[in-house]
Amino acid sequence: MLVTKNSGNVVKFLSIKEIVMASQISKNTKSVILVTHRIKESGGRFVAFCPELLVTTQGNTVEEANNNLKEAVILHLETLDQLGIRSFA
Repeated sequence: MLVTKNSGNVVKFLSIKEIVMASQISKNTKSVILVTHRIKESGGRFVAFCPELLVTTQGNTVEEANNNLKEAVILHLETLDQLGIRSFA
């Protein structure tokens, strides 16, 4: 999963296919963070984990867990930025 942030402060997640297509990373992209994610089934639910950021979430389906993880990663990065711990700009 590739997280990008452009000059309009829009965070976008790119798939592996989009990463391969270099044109997806435009000139107005301010920063790029490449992170991995793992999704596994646990107790009838799906747990999504981003090991680089230590962010974990879950969902009833793989898609829901993946979407929840994207949202959690955005919130995590925005919080770090607001606290001045690490700038994502």
